[in-house]
Amino acid sequence: MTDVRRRLLGKHGFERATVWSVVGFALSLAAFRALAVFGALGPLGGVDSAWLAVGCAGLAATGVVAFARTGGGALPCALLAYGPFSAVLLETVGPDIRLERGGGVTMDTAAGTGLLTDAVTLLDPFAIAVAAAVAVGGAGYVVGRGLAGVFGSEGETNIDRKGDRDDDADGDEATPGDETGAERSSGGRHEVSTGDD
Repeated sequence: MTDVRRRLLGKHGFERATVWSVVGFALSLAAFRALAVFGALGPLGGVDSAWLAVGCAGLAATGVVAFARTGGGALPCALLAYGPFSAVLLETVGPDIRLERGGGVTMDTAAGTGLLTDAVTLLDPFAIAVAAAVAVGGAGYVVGRGLAGVFGSEGETNIDRKGDRDDDADGDEATPGDETGAERSSGGRHEVSTGDD
C-alpha cells in the first residue's frame, strides 16, 4: 500500500468510521431533542442549545483524535466527524423538522416557497457539515497521529516499546531463512546462517 493511500484510508478503512458517524448523529440528535423536551424541567433548565452544540462538537473532535491515534486514516476521520456535526447543524441552523401524529414528518418552511427552496433549506446544514467534518477530521488526524508517534498507538505501552528496543539491540541473531549470512550466537560457538536451514 502506498504511503499516501495508507494516510488517507488508514488501517481500519471506512467501516468503523461509518458506524461511529451514524452513532454520533443519532446521539447528538437525541441530545438536542431531549433538551427541547426536558429543557424547562429539572437539572437541564440552565442548559442552552449552544452549549450542547459545543459539547457535541468537542466530543466528536475527541473521538476523531482517538480514532486517528489507533490507525484511522484522514478520510475516515472526516467521515466520523460528519455524523455528529450534521446533527448539530441540523438542530441549530436547519429547519424545524417534526414527526406529527397523523401528519407524518413536517418541516417548517416559509409560505409560498417551492420544493426546490425547501430542499435547499433542508440540505444547507448537511453541506456546511461537510466543511466542518473536513476541517475537524483533518486537524484531528494530525493531532491523533502526532500523539501516536509520541505515546504509541493501539494500546501499546512504554514497556512494550522498551521490549522492542531491547530486541533490536540484540540484532546479531538471524532468523531462520535469513539470507544475509549473519552470525548466530548459540552458547560459545558461532554459526553462519546461509538461509538453507
